[in-house]
Parts: sequence; C-alpha cells; structure tokens
Amino acid sequence: MMRTVAIFLSFIVALLPMTAGQSVSISPASGVYDGFFNIMMQGPEGFSIHYTLNGSVPTADDAQYSSVFPPTFSHSNIFSIQNCPDVNWVPCDEVDRIVVVRAALFDSAGVRRSDVSTSSYVMNTLLGRRIELPVVSLCVDSVDLFDYDSGIFVPGQFYNEDEVYNSGNYCQRGREWERDANFCFMEDGEMRLEQDCGIRIHGARSRSFMQKGFTLYARKEYGDKYFRYPFFEGNGIDKYKRLVLRPWMASWSDAGVEDWICQQLANPLGCDNLATRPVVLFLNGEYWGVYFMEEKADEHYINEHYGFDDEDVDLLSDWGFSVDNGNADDWRGFYEWVQDADLSRQEDYQYFASKVDVDAFLDYMLLEVFVSNVDWPSNNVRQWSVLGSPWRWIFFDGDAALSDRRENSEILGYITCDDSSMTYPASPRSSLLFRKLLANEDFRHISVDRFSKLIFHYWNYASTAPLLEEISDMVSSEVEYQSARFSSPLSVSNWRGKIRNIDSYLKSRPVSMFDDYAKHIGVDLSKISVRLYPNPSHSVATMEYDSSWGGVADYSVYDVMGRCVVHQTSDLVVGTNLIQLPRLPQGVYFIKVNGVDYMLRWIVIDG
Repeated sequence: MMRTVAIFLSFIVALLPMTAGQSVSISPASGVYDGFFNIMMQGPEGFSIHYTLNGSVPTADDAQYSSVFPPTFSHSNIFSIQNCPDVNWVPCDEVDRIVVVRAALFDSAGVRRSDVSTSSYVMNTLLGRRIELPVVSLCVDSVDLFDYDSGIFVPGQFYNEDEVYNSGNYCQRGREWERDANFCFMEDGEMRLEQDCGIRIHGARSRSFMQKGFTLYARKEYGDKYFRYPFFEGNGIDKYKRLVLRPWMASWSDAGVEDWICQQLANPLGCDNLATRPVVLFLNGEYWGVYFMEEKADEHYINEHYGFDDEDVDLLSDWGFSVDNGNADDWRGFYEWVQDADLSRQEDYQYFASKVDVDAFLDYMLLEVFVSNVDWPSNNVRQWSVLGSPWRWIFFDGDAALSDRRENSEILGYITCDDSSMTYPASPRSSLLFRKLLANEDFRHISVDRFSKLIFHYWNYASTAPLLEEISDMVSSEVEYQSARFSSPLSVSNWRGKIRNIDSYLKSRPVSMFDDYAKHIGVDLSKISVRLYPNPSHSVATMEYDSSWGGVADYSVYDVMGRCVVHQTSDLVVGTNLIQLPRLPQGVYFIKVNGVDYMLRWIVIDG
C-alpha cells in the first residue's frame, strides 16, 4: 500500500512542472573533511527548502531549512531493520556514520518543484578514524528499500520460508525492481563523482545475506547515461553504463579477497575478465562495510572494451541456454552440432575453431581449474559473440575459488563430467565443449603446454604471493569494522587465518594441479629428451630439447665448484627445440634442466 501511494504521488508530481534550471545549492561540496563546518543551502525566492538527513527523498513534511547548521547524521538506524532470513541475521548495536543531506524546493502548496540535491560528507572527526579506501555513499528513499510490498532490500511479500535463499523481494529482478538512488564516489579525500542513478540488488544466493550487492545503472532519465570517471586504473576506460558493488560477504570463506585475486590472475590471459577494486560503502549515511566495485559482465562491457554496438552483441549464460542480450540461435545450432562432432577429425576441429576462440576458451578453462572455482562450471558462465564472430567467455565471480575444499580430482572431474545424473556443480552440458576438444590429441598437448607457460610466467608463487599481499594490505584497515558490522569475518585473527590458507593454496597449486591435469587428460609429461652438441665444444653449444607437450625449459649451468654461472629459461614448442647456450670459459660444466636430478655434463675446450 505504501508503495502504491508513493507511486501515485510521484505520478502527480511528475505532471507538475519543475522549476526550470532551479535547484537547491548545498555547500560545502561532498567530500572527506577533517574539521567542522556549517552546512548552508540556497534556492530561488518564492520556494521553501525542505531536507532530510537519513538519505530519503525530502517531502514538505520534513525539516525546513532556515539557517546554517553543523553536520549532523541521522539516527534512523536502518541497520537494525532485518533485511534477510533469520538464519543469516546477526544484529549489531551501532554502526559508523557519515553525514548525508538531501534537499529540494517546495511551493506554498507543499508540492516539490525541483530535483533532489544530495551531499555526502565523511567527517573524520565524527568517525574517529580515517578511511583509507575509496568511499561510496548511496542514498535511497527508505520506502524503496524497506516497504513490505516493493522494498528491494527486505524479504517482504515474496519471501517463502521453504525457499530461504531463493525467495524474497531482494530476489526479484528486472527494471520493475530498479529504484532511484544518489551515488557519490570519493577517492583520496576528494569527491570524484556524484550523480543520480538506478540501483538493483545484485547476486544470486548472496541476495539473502545482510550485506547485499548492488548494480548501479546510469541512464539519461537520471541525469547522465554514463558514470564518467576512470574508476579502474590501467584499462583505458573513463565512462561506464553499469557498475557492480560486490559485498565482502559473497566470499565463500569470509576472506573477502578471492574474486579480486582471481581477476588479477586473469589479467594477462586471452579471455575476458573484470576490473575490480575495494571500496567502503555507506548506505543512507550508515556503514555498510567493504565492497568491491567492478565492471558488470553485460553487453555494455563488450561495448566499452571492444566498441561493438550493444544491439549487435549476443550475450549468453548457462552455456548458451539463457539469453542476456541478443539471441542464441547461432550458438544453439552450433551446440547441437558439437554433440555429434568428432574433434579428432581435422575438418571438425577446424569448424569448431571457426565458431569458438579456442585459445581464449582454453585460457578461461585453465584459469577456472587453477583457482578451483567450486561454483562452476554449471554456474557463473557468460559468453558472447558479435555478428557471428567466434564465441568468447568472460571470467567473473571467483568468490568460491582459491580454497582446498575440493581435491584436484574433483575440479578436473567437473571439466570432463559425463554423468547424466549431475546438474551441479557440473553436468555433461557444462563440460561438453571441453570434453569434445580433449578428443583431439594436438589440443591435449597444446593445453598442457599452455598450462605450463601460464604457471611458469604468471601463476607461480613468486608472482601470486605479491597479489595476496597487495589486496590484504588494501583492506586490512577495514577488517575489524567489517567484522563488527556483519560478523564476516568473525574477527581480525580469523581473517588472517583465512589469508594464510589462501597463501598456502597459491604456494602448492602450481605443481600439484599441473601434474594432475596432465595425467587427467592423458598427457605423459615424461616424454621429453635432452641432448647437447657438440660436446666437447669450442665455447658455444646447442641443447636440443624434444618435448611432446611443449612447456618451459628452466635450466642452470654449474661449474665444478657447484656455483651457478648461468640461469635461463626458454619457452618450448611441441617437438624439437634448439636452445643456444652462452659462451663460457674453458672448463667442465653441469647443466640441470627443470630441476631434475639428472645433469648434462658439458666440456668447454677453449672458451
């Protein structure tokens, strides 16, 4: 009923003309402040200014501005409103707050005659601390969040106790469940962007958590059809149609950082992935914890990264059985063909490669295997094509990754699952493409070769440990507040234990998974041979390295005193590789390749 009345009133107001070019001016501007100041509002004569301090849209019944006043935050305490099932609800006594002021012009009849002006202030003195991460302030009318019939933040009318994780107002989707919001982004102590936008609840199971995800929608009707700011360093994009705020609580382990790490591991690959960064969110002025702002894997992502028009993009989920944009006609015809194809036949393999970007698909699959994403491959799959181009996959949602909760054999079993009774976390439908590819012997060896190179160059512990340290350092100052607010993680010490678990995973994964993967798909890693010629040699010699699966030659040359005089690496191809050894002084040397105990003896006659 409340929503119906609100919609009716909004409709009536929409029929009345706003004051052209007029609005409430609020000063100072949104931002981060150390000291105190007074808030001042100005508007044209003939109108009164009414304002709120709780993030809601002001009405004529709200406070009327008369003179400057000091920053004051609301005590409406929305954090105490239960927004999830009992099983997920953990109450807290108090939260940190910032100051949010929303104001509008009203005529003598109490009718709003302007858009709503909003300012958000992070007051370090009031907080008692300085927030090191960027800050996002979202202001949303309380009816839009908490109304029983239409509030997007509560169980509400659509909650079913028999479906705790899959029912509730927050599980509803589509434009009908988009609400108006004000978005403010602050970085390095300055307000970088402030604009009105639309918001919807984001995620799957995490919708039923206390700390919910949001998708932000820039539309012309809200004022600007883009978020015009370079939120993510290095990707060259300075405007976005959609942004996602992923909650810390989406992490399956409560470590909070898995998806961020996975996205960094994906950066050098041929598949697509999402830019992401941690922020602190305040909702209607109340602390809502650590989130990860990231790109949204939709048709606008393709436009922003590749320049293709949205209407030309076919974007599919669930291995092509759900359509997010465009249509699936081309894919479904191809998928039917794959079911009967024999990719060991060259002509079938070539046709497959004309429909799928095989190199990018392989990178995508190997990444999912390396990080052991247990909420995949039956879930969290998105692929795209433009005007018949080869299909590509976007890596997203690594919240269930980087954990030893599954043995290597399980994630490997997922990618070759042919058990018709399985639907989740894997199924024959989700494994079809990769199972068919593995029938091609050349592809099997190519995949092992690629896995070896990815591990050696990007996923070795020397490369991944700094990533874990980087993100841990970024969020560490907020962990105690995130824990106090949502009990996720349970404590700072508990979080540190989770980080150590990820560290152990990254340390052991390169060797164990590579060997198990090669064995699982039937590639014999022992099929290599190395010889040296000429030997003895005059200064220069060639190492001939034959490998049936490529990989990387990592070799060291030692003198008779056991000192390493040369350490080099060389990427290998399948077959014969000729590696030129460096010039060395006369003497006897020993060459150790890829860490094996056996050494080649090299005699240099006259260096």
